[in-house]
Amino acid sequence: MLRAGAGRVVVLTGSTASFGAALAVSVTYVAGMVAPLAVLAMVWEGRDWGSSRLLRGRRVRLGFGRLAREMPLGSAASGLVLVAMGVLTLITAVTGPSMSSSGWRETMTAWLQHASSVPGRCPGCRAGPCCWCWPG
Repeated sequence: MLRAGAGRVVVLTGSTASFGAALAVSVTYVAGMVAPLAVLAMVWEGRDWGSSRLLRGRRVRLGFGRLAREMPLGSAASGLVLVAMGVLTLITAVTGPSMSSSGWRETMTAWLQHASSVPGRCPGCRAGPCCWCWPG
């Protein structure tokens, strides 16, 4: 999750016209991601939720006969989620694309792609949008 968001921030930071704007985007991203986690960590320590009975590791037994294995509940749950994602991926691959080729999402995506490509083609747009080539 963080890597995808960080990639977007890197693209947005790289496309800004000045160092100050790039720094503001980066600082805003870091503050938005780190501040809530820091608050959560302080509350967690203050309430001592780490010693809660609900958060103790539980072990489960999965499988049949000789194939049965005992493992932590978190590992079993994450494994089941990964298997479900794989099944959904295979179903999507077999049934074809799930998105339509027309509609407001596709129109907006095309407009955004055009808008992002204009500054690279027009010398007047290097410092910001200019009125004669900006998509309208």
